[in-house]
Amino acid sequence: MINRQRGVALLMVLFILALMMILASAMTERTAVMYQHTAVTLDNLQARWYALAAENMAAALLQRDALDSPSQTNLAQTWAQEGRRFTLDDGEIRATIRDGHACFNLNAINHRADEAGDGTPYPTDVFVRLLALLGEPPLRASQIAAALGDWTDSDGQPRLNGAEDEVYMAQTPGYLAANQPMQDVSELRLLAGWTPRSISACSPSSASSRMTCCRSMSTPCAPPRPPCWWPSFPAI
Repeated sequence: MINRQRGVALLMVLFILALMMILASAMTERTAVMYQHTAVTLDNLQARWYALAAENMAAALLQRDALDSPSQTNLAQTWAQEGRRFTLDDGEIRATIRDGHACFNLNAINHRADEAGDGTPYPTDVFVRLLALLGEPPLRASQIAAALGDWTDSDGQPRLNGAEDEVYMAQTPGYLAANQPMQDVSELRLLAGWTPRSISACSPSSASSRMTCCRSMSTPCAPPRPPCWWPSFPAI
């Protein structure tokens, strides 16, 4: 009887030890995952601040060039120099300023839409052609352009193949259409119908600006950037 009680007690001790080891292993694994997640979050945050610093420096360079030569802009100025490198503790930043006037202004998609009548506004037609040049099928290109037009216009009425609040509220989590000009090209990720492939293909050829019209290319673009030349606009 005593031996049997000792055996039961030993089994209970072994069971408790095994349970403690399992719990300790799970806690260790969870702590490691949380640490890795925190490290990645901090790295991303630090990279964002580095990018903002580079953006502010670029703005300062542009302002200085504008003050030095108010009447002209050319590739011989400081802003057009390629291969800028800034050394960091754990790497380096390479920055290049690109002339955005040669790119398609996403916020011009609805420009002069009221004058088009039943036809397609000229900026929309150019944007669809740009997407086609980037490899999008014609129907999908039209759907993407319609979604962009609904995102940046001021009303809540969806156009043909477009998307407004009811489409975005069905997402998880739900959100509303901006119904205002884009602040950044990264907003494309929120648009209905857009895919990572569409965004990666379109981003080098497009820009987001608070301007209400498109302008023609007024300054030369560096030769190795042909996508900037595709959506050429006459002055509006």
